[in-house]
Amino acid sequence: MNSFLKRSVLVLAFCIASGVVVIADTAKTRNVSITIPEKISIKGTVLKPGTYRVRFDEQSGELTVKKDGNVVAKTAARLEKRSEKARQTAVTTETKGDTQELVSIAIGGEDENIVVSQE
Repeated sequence: MNSFLKRSVLVLAFCIASGVVVIADTAKTRNVSITIPEKISIKGTVLKPGTYRVRFDEQSGELTVKKDGNVVAKTAARLEKRSEKARQTAVTTETKGDTQELVSIAIGGEDENIVVSQE
């Protein structure tokens, strides 16, 4: 009986530690697929309409945009709290001259937006 209890505690501790590692890892990066219907600019890099993979690294504050596995844009970004969870993934842009500049990305089901640094 004593051996069973020790083994159970050991298994429970391992499961908790594994869960913490998984949670900690997912909290450091956010990955999402976005589709843009018209060309937009990210800090001077123009993206054509299409589907892109976006990765945000919370520790470094770097937003990376990939198309077909190739990095097409990188920029600084930050997380900004929303008043409620986003219902769907959405891209917000702002008109600057004759181009649409990426401002933020809302990820469906999350309560924070990825906001592109304006510096």
